[in-house]
Amino acid sequence: MQSAQPTPVDVFLRTHPDRGGLRVQVTCGGGRFPVAGAQVVISRAFGTEEHIFYRGVTDGSGILSGIRLPAPPFAWSQASDTAALSGLDYQVSVQHPMFQPVAGRTATVFDGVETILPVMLEPVV
Repeated sequence: MQSAQPTPVDVFLRTHPDRGGLRVQVTCGGGRFPVAGAQVVISRAFGTEEHIFYRGVTDGSGILSGIRLPAPPFAWSQASDTAALSGLDYQVSVQHPMFQPVAGRTATVFDGVETILPVMLEPVV
């Protein structure tokens, strides 16, 4: 009996056991007003497949926090030959029925660090 081949996501998770944080701050009006109830999706492409790592909704302050995502080891940021590989990019999409959707925003996540991604929405006209 043969065991199943690991998927690209399985390999990715096994090779990136460390975690970094992400906070998404959703606003409108040029960044002056928080957008509560915005749906946030965080994903990463593996070949032709898109894997969703997190789904959530912003709070009354327009913030979605506490997101923990796989990240390269902290030590990679300390060596010149691996410093360029010290963060991982994730794609962030934000939707709210009263605003134009935002897709494909990139957030780079580092081990042990909370990345803050501001997202400004424009009203549906």
